[in-house]
Amino acid sequence: MIDNNNAQDVDGISTRPILNLGVNYDSSTPYPGKAITYTQYYTNASAMDTIGVVVTTTRPAWLT
Repeated sequence: MIDNNNAQDVDGISTRPILNLGVNYDSSTPYPGKAITYTQYYTNASAMDTIGVVVTTTRPAWLT
């Protein structure tokens, strides 16, 4: 029961992190023998911490 001297606040709690993944790369024109730099990143859009996040990428077979 809530009377005039009390208040009640109920908030939903997210039970999972919300991860956004992305890749940036060197946008200059590649040519044979030129190094290409890729940077992977992720952000967490939730209020919950993340622990042990592993992000992996497999390069295409034609990229040597």
